[in-house]
Amino acid sequence: MTQFESNRQVADMRSYKLLCRIAKDQLEVREDGTIEVKAPKQIPSDSLQNPSDPDATYSGHKGQGYQVQIMETYSAHEDGAKDPGQLNLITYVEVEPACNSDAQALLPAIEATLAVLPPNRFRQIPFTVRMKTANRPPSWVSR
Repeated sequence: MTQFESNRQVADMRSYKLLCRIAKDQLEVREDGTIEVKAPKQIPSDSLQNPSDPDATYSGHKGQGYQVQIMETYSAHEDGAKDPGQLNLITYVEVEPACNSDAQALLPAIEATLAVLPPNRFRQIPFTVRMKTANRPPSWVSR
């Protein structure tokens, strides 16, 4: 790969850049010039998972791809049953790399919701908030 890095026509190609990224993320070049595949624990979670989807990342807990944070309003009767007379709305959606932690996801969702609702209206709506984290499988997985 290093033989092409000075060739601007090749070095500027998207496919060459992805190849270099894979090599950097997943290979180790020894002092004697030999190449070894890194151990799984040495490969960063934001490493290239799929050349056709270079933004997808990896989480040992969630797998490859992305996660999405979704916040929705949810109105229920006191007995916990869903209230069919109340409108449930998705108030926040945030797509993130799978390697991101979702531990701090709630506060930005609440802040974004408060920013679009009139302040006096927010306190009048009888709802609770549910946050969900959903994972998207890699685009090359067939179902």
